[in-house]
Amino acid sequence: MKKPPKKGKVVRLVKRARMPTRTTRARIAYLKPDPSAWPVVKVFISPNRRHMRTQAQWVDRSRTCARTQGQVFSWQKGPRRRAHLVRGRIVARMYLNVDDLKAEPAELMAHECAHAGMAWARWRRVDLTNMEHGEEVLCYAVGRMMTQLNNIAYKFGVFG
Repeated sequence: MKKPPKKGKVVRLVKRARMPTRTTRARIAYLKPDPSAWPVVKVFISPNRRHMRTQAQWVDRSRTCARTQGQVFSWQKGPRRRAHLVRGRIVARMYLNVDDLKAEPAELMAHECAHAGMAWARWRRVDLTNMEHGEEVLCYAVGRMMTQLNNIAYKFGVFG
């Protein structure tokens, strides 16, 4: 029989969730879409698709499709879908896995960097329908992130 808690002692009724034990933790890196601005894109690189999905469910508390090769989560609110909410210094989170990066490296990295670049451009309140200014801001950000992600992938041993 358990003793009743002492008076004044805080009793935690709900246990804090922990990372599932059968998954390996992802390697984490940060991409800067603009060297002069402070928001970054946080990148999680997992060993396989199952671990990537579990990591995304653990960090962002959302369901992902089993066939997803990579995913980007960003935060927007408001009727015009402008990004008013930036969690800390992170404008988006990108989830990748080594198996799919080895199979289709250029296509997958470019696709996910484009999603992260759009989130960053929305945070900057850039009009993406404007061909002259909006698309240039997006394309420069995607180019910078692609270079950084390629260097990170080689550093983490994804392609080696």
